[in-house]
Amino acid sequence: MHEAAGDQAGAVAQLLNIGQAMQWRPISEAKKDGTTIWAKLRDDIYPGLLPTRDDLERWNGIQMPMRHNGLAADGFDIGWGVAAPVGCGGFPDEWIEGWMPLPSPPQGDEGGANG
Repeated sequence: MHEAAGDQAGAVAQLLNIGQAMQWRPISEAKKDGTTIWAKLRDDIYPGLLPTRDDLERWNGIQMPMRHNGLAADGFDIGWGVAAPVGCGGFPDEWIEGWMPLPSPPQGDEGGANG
């Protein structure tokens, strides 16, 4: 009986941890060390932030995996980029409404397409 209660307490604790991880956080709390995060861009990049850049409207409200590799050697902040080899980047902090950490990826064949 005590073992079952311990299992339930462990499951509840795990759910609470997942719930905390799934909450949107301010971008100021995200690591700028190449760690991939899930981010949501603001709904009002255009026209709210940049009223003269109607070409940016397509980015309003987009959610995507992003990463920031830190400052350049001269201290320039290159911004956040899409965490994929697609060449999109340079998103400043103020464009990002919030972020959340991603779960740990599977190790080896565990949980993979062939598993």
